[in-house]
Amino acid sequence: MPDFTDPAVFPSFYELPSDAEIASAPPEGVEAAAWWMLAQVKVNMTLTKPTLIVTDRRGLDFAVTFEDPSMDLKGYKKGYTMVVPRAQRTDREEGKKAVMRIEARDCKSVQLQLPFRKPIASWLRKLVTKMSSRKQVKGEYIETDTGNKVSRKANLIGTQHIMLGGKTVIMAEAMVRGDLTRTVSAQGSSGAAPQSNTSIFIGRYCFLSRGCCLRPPGRIYKGAFTYMPLRIGDHVFVGENSVVQAATIGSHVHIAANAVVGEFAIVKDYVRILEGTVVPANMVIPSFSVVAGQPGRVIGEVPEGGHEQFEMREMYKTVGNNIPPPAAPAQLPV
Repeated sequence: MPDFTDPAVFPSFYELPSDAEIASAPPEGVEAAAWWMLAQVKVNMTLTKPTLIVTDRRGLDFAVTFEDPSMDLKGYKKGYTMVVPRAQRTDREEGKKAVMRIEARDCKSVQLQLPFRKPIASWLRKLVTKMSSRKQVKGEYIETDTGNKVSRKANLIGTQHIMLGGKTVIMAEAMVRGDLTRTVSAQGSSGAAPQSNTSIFIGRYCFLSRGCCLRPPGRIYKGAFTYMPLRIGDHVFVGENSVVQAATIGSHVHIAANAVVGEFAIVKDYVRILEGTVVPANMVIPSFSVVAGQPGRVIGEVPEGGHEQFEMREMYKTVGNNIPPPAAPAQLPV
């Protein structure tokens, strides 16, 4: 008989693992664990996307969105109990509340029930027993509710300080150092509003190749060494064994294999960094540039009409469980 008071089995919303934490957890731990989100429907907010506002066991309200547009929530209103197996929390960018996103393939596993139609405790016991008997399918990639595909052999350190925008691929042996965070002294004096301590922001449709490494840049700030955030835009490709320690990487950027992007470099949009390039620390690379050399310098411009080749949507579709691993994208013309 399940213990409904056990937070490890029936956690509150902020006790749920985030999708980044699930992606970086040891596979045997994730697949052996079983937990359920119990919440009560407060408001049905469905307009263009099926959405419920629910309340967890601690009285916290949060939004649940269903990524299957055909999900029919008509009639589900205040008072219904919702059960979500192996629920995950999706942390969003600064200033926005976390939500729970239910991937289209998982929508049918969500259960909604009015307490007075069936004895709720008996219904939950049967439901939990039934769901516990289902085996989790193990694959090479862990796919999160926001579409991120993270290899089980990737190294994500300090996942609570890593923010993935969605549809991002992280290959085996790639390393993301979210543990290198800003120190307390660098976050402002006491009494000031606390700042986000996210170390690495990664946008949508990014691709981190095997053996690459993302590290926040570090410097002396107010007399103490601290790390500052690394921000990466959308449609960014990082090649095998490349190291990125920039302050900012824009959108639609191609970093080839064995390249190094030095600390606090700023790479604007539509930039191509050739294989083996070493971009010096603090260098600012203008948009539409082609960079090569050691140290790196601008050697050309991205030709007109070549912008579509920076798109990563098609490459994203080639990665996943039961799909052959992709080859590196075609070389972009200089």
